[in-house]
Amino acid sequence: KKVQDTNESVDELPNWLHEGIVVKILNKKVGGGKFFKMKGKVLRVIEDYIGEVQVLEGNNEKIRIDQEDLETVIPSLNREVLVLNGRCRGCVAKLLSVNIDAFSASVEIIDGKHKGEIL
Repeated sequence: KKVQDTNESVDELPNWLHEGIVVKILNKKVGGGKFFKMKGKVLRVIEDYIGEVQVLEGNNEKIRIDQEDLETVIPSLNREVLVLNGRCRGCVAKLLSVNIDAFSASVEIIDGKHKGEIL
């Protein structure tokens, strides 16, 4: 069933960082710039906004970094994603499409009470 979220701010929180997601480091100052644009995996979230991130390149260093200095990495189509915000926050979904110009994506929820919904 297709669901159009008419109120996109439902359950939307300022913190979107979640354990287990892959992110890209955007801060040129972290590690003297050596981590800039590198990908990492969030190992844990500290006080909602700080991620302990294992850099996936080089020697797999662990760093602590604010979510403001990170962006999510969007996987290939039909791969699993974690919904990071909104009313389905925390649900696993399948990535159906990406609209880069609108900074949006369509996903199908594949678990939990929202299973089968397309957002």
